[in-house]
Amino acid sequence: MKKIKNKIILRIVYAVILIMFLISPFFIISNLFNQNNISQARQEVFLEVWNIDTFEGGKASRSKFLEKQAISFQSENNNVYIIVKSLTLEQAELQLASGNVADLVSFGTGAGALFESYAQKIKDFNVKENLLQEKAVAWCYGGYILASKSVDVSSKNILSENTFAFGTDSNVALNSVLSLNISGDKIYEKSLNSGYSQYNAYQDFLTDNFQVLLGTQRDFFRLQNRMSLGVLNNCNFCYLSGYTDLIQWFSVLCENELKKEICNDFIDYILSDKIQQKLINIGMFSASGLQIYSNDETYKNFEQALLTDFETLDCFVSEIELKEMQNQAINKIIGNN
Repeated sequence: MKKIKNKIILRIVYAVILIMFLISPFFIISNLFNQNNISQARQEVFLEVWNIDTFEGGKASRSKFLEKQAISFQSENNNVYIIVKSLTLEQAELQLASGNVADLVSFGTGAGALFESYAQKIKDFNVKENLLQEKAVAWCYGGYILASKSVDVSSKNILSENTFAFGTDSNVALNSVLSLNISGDKIYEKSLNSGYSQYNAYQDFLTDNFQVLLGTQRDFFRLQNRMSLGVLNNCNFCYLSGYTDLIQWFSVLCENELKKEICNDFIDYILSDKIQQKLINIGMFSASGLQIYSNDETYKNFEQALLTDFETLDCFVSEIELKEMQNQAINKIIGNN
């Protein structure tokens, strides 16, 4: 009797196993089908990002930097595709005139006025307080220096005792010395001419046309590079801490809610510690206040000077307003205000 009972149990077990074996493929196929439907249901989102540079960067392209981070962001976000385009201000104007508007724009001082009417209110990002405005947030920035091959640039009287020069790009370089109450009337005459660029000032500095260069993070990199190559024997630096307008901003331009959400996610990604650390590769400083040059003796003091609070400009300031500010700064520094 016991043997018969055991046989019956065995047959039931075999029957259950056989049934499970037969029906399991249907569950697997059904599950795969459902997953495929979910994947297909996800909407593909294409973002167009413009990068417009109005000032020289640190030591590499900001557009290339954003391209690399966009590829990385895509790998972590299915069905999101980002195209980064490097445009001049004039090219961006033509695009807008043709009805083509980017979803997200990265821009420097002097370009913001072009996008102000398109810019959406931005969310609260984790950056230094002065680098967050209602419709824009900074993702990196640079700073100003005084440099000289022949004199000590730490003196408050440095600009009243020596001829100095600066570029007249889309910025107000003189505000960086005015914020520290440094004044002087020995301005190199070419700096008073429209179209005299920061690179022009750098070249004239190398040929000893004046003693002190009011330079940027790009000039700092160039001069450090020349010293490391032995082409330049020595250069003294003073890092100016009270002001910078060498800032790269993000503004969201698209009105589509899904696109806006992804634009904000991408900005969050760029502002993450992981990506901000990589700004070392382009010689710029962290908008979130992260100290990324702690182990770099060349850049550490420069970074420290810019970790303090500093003044800056409205990111949407127009080119006309910038020109007026440049003239006002010249008048102030030579005592004609």
